Amino acid sequence: MRKRGGIIWGVIGGITVLVGTQVFRGIRIIKKMKSLKQGLSEFLTEVYGLEPQLSVNVAVNIRTKISIKVRYPEELLANSPDLEADIYGYIEENFLELAKYETVITLLPLEEEEEEIEEEFEEEDE
Repeated sequence: MRKRGGIIWGVIGGITVLVGTQVFRGIRIIKKMKSLKQGLSEFLTEVYGLEPQLSVNVAVNIRTKISIKVRYPEELLANSPDLEADIYGYIEENFLELAKYETVITLLPLEEEEEEIEEEFEEEDE
């Protein structure tokens, strides 16, 4: 009976350490992701002259996966074949801790339809 109690407490202790490690790791990654979003936005604005719409997400499980969605006008996307490589390069140079994780970058055209809809609502209100 006494042996079982020791095993149970050992398992509980191991699980606690594992969960604590994952929580600490997750918090650290989330802080880095906030810095990445701000820094990447400034970098892309400086390089390409327009501020992008950015969406940065992270999934922290057994494997960590970073997802970055960048929205720019279609003309800029068509004329900037190195945009994705520039983003990967920025992450590797400035965020080595995040560069080791699987990163998926999606380049999307900026949706101008949303702006037109907002303008229509403003006109109706007046």
